[in-house]
Amino acid sequence: MPAPPPFFILRAHAAPLSALHFTPGNTHLLAGDQDGVVSVSDLRTRRVVASWEAHKGGVLGVGEWAGGIISQGRDNAIRLYAPLSSGPPEITREMPANALNFCAFSLARVPGEETALMAVPNLTDSELIDIYALPSLDRVGAAVNFLPRAKDGPRSGLVMSLHLAVLPHTAPREAEGKGKGKARTEDQLALVAAYEDGRVELWSCPLAALLERRAEWDGRKMADKLWSRVWEGKAHNEAVMAMAVDRAFERAFTVSADHRVVRIDLAALAGEVAIKAYPTQQIGNSALAVSGDGRILAVGGWDGKIRLFSAATLKPLGALAYHRESVHALAWGSPDPAPPRRAGTLALGADSDSDSEDGGGDEAGDPTNWLASGAKDRRIALWNIDIAR
Repeated sequence: MPAPPPFFILRAHAAPLSALHFTPGNTHLLAGDQDGVVSVSDLRTRRVVASWEAHKGGVLGVGEWAGGIISQGRDNAIRLYAPLSSGPPEITREMPANALNFCAFSLARVPGEETALMAVPNLTDSELIDIYALPSLDRVGAAVNFLPRAKDGPRSGLVMSLHLAVLPHTAPREAEGKGKGKARTEDQLALVAAYEDGRVELWSCPLAALLERRAEWDGRKMADKLWSRVWEGKAHNEAVMAMAVDRAFERAFTVSADHRVVRIDLAALAGEVAIKAYPTQQIGNSALAVSGDGRILAVGGWDGKIRLFSAATLKPLGALAYHRESVHALAWGSPDPAPPRRAGTLALGADSDSDSEDGGGDEAGDPTNWLASGAKDRRIALWNIDIAR
């Protein structure tokens, strides 16, 4: 059975795409390109509602925070924007960021609070990782992955990709009258980092211990071992080009310039087998994304194709063909519901140059099955991946 074509094509950018992100509820798609332009497309009307030069240089990452937008660029800046109303949004906060290694930020929301934590490369040492709190933008952890090494010891190289997550840890509590059966939560903060030398590391720390500190923790200076390295392994012989981690924090995936897709079983790191490599038929992959249910892995290649795999077994499920040049960005539809709309925000009806080559309507299907792909050809393709799961 031939693979389905995309159900819609967005032509909102004049430069190769570099970043994509679905907002909760899949009402909007955020996109960034290599000229620094960020666009917001309304997926209900399939029109661009805002587009502006967010950075002097390429966009490394885009995301949503507190009803607004967050972007990171090659101009060494991360910017937070007010909720969109009409035209380009207002910048509310800005911070410096190290863009030398092309590594995008990773954002993890703190459950039950209107705060989040963000992992980025260290400002002065591109091998190290810092953690910032939002919305304050205070640095709460510096050089969290620092390990002493011999004077002539090997260097890991640049941090290439990051994934930060809050992992709830539930432990039983002694019965206290009507409180019997309840649990207390001791959340852990987990960080997966991929490096220029092909290695991947997993780090963790107690979330409360990090947030309750009055001063930032610096791995190069502090005697207390707040952060600990849980695991490290060699995924590739060359630099990791892209990494994706599923929402359940069970599996991580990496690709490089080689022909391998690597799966790391995060839940099995205490055992003997954690890494499995699947050899593909082509050399060079540049983008990864895991579906919201964690079952399908999409891999974007230099040849313009998007190959789909079972996340559990790496069994090939098929390939999508539309782009004529390298696929640089992938994003799956969000399984999260849309938050309540703030009055006066996300106004619709802006004109767009986008059109459809492949119809739409009923072909679009369930938005949680949507896959967006952005490529060097400056186009964004929207696919409905309705595979039996």
